[in-house]
Amino acid sequence: MRTSLLLAGMGSLAMAAPASAFDASDLGFYDGDWFNTTFSSTGNMDFTFTSDGSSVTVSIQLGGFVFGFPAPAAPLVYSFPINGGTGEIDFATVGDPLLGDITGSADSSGNVSLFATNFAVTSPAFGFDSYSLTGTVSGGVIDFDYTIEASGTVFAVGEINAVQIPEPASVALLSLGMLALTRRSA
Repeated sequence: MRTSLLLAGMGSLAMAAPASAFDASDLGFYDGDWFNTTFSSTGNMDFTFTSDGSSVTVSIQLGGFVFGFPAPAAPLVYSFPINGGTGEIDFATVGDPLLGDITGSADSSGNVSLFATNFAVTSPAFGFDSYSLTGTVSGGVIDFDYTIEASGTVFAVGEINAVQIPEPASVALLSLGMLALTRRSA
């Protein structure tokens, strides 16, 4: 089942010499969805991860109604430094108009954990306090669970799932290789 909330691998990959949160094979495009299991709402959620070796940048394209509002048209883009000593990523974003004030990390096994306050619908009218997200980015798969709290109690839960899509050039090369192997054995 593919699914869940809004946020996702924010800073969950890296290219670093030590055992890093992710390696070069984790970089690229991921096609996915979020699914709010409490209210059965859903939308697409695509990720693109890039790295220059010292930081990881994630671009997130959302669909559906995020926190009850139409998803932003432009992708959300975040960049986080890689800890050169451990290869882990600690991320912090303050004042994002949609996702709020975020803190979290990705460890050397691809485990991601984050917590956010002051997000798009944090107000007395909605009563939302925070959301948290935990899960993994590993082996070409993003698998997260999230919880949204309102007035200190669980308001909604959901999932985010995505799979890495190979670049068209890689698929073409694999196809040519298979064709060559097939002709050689014939």
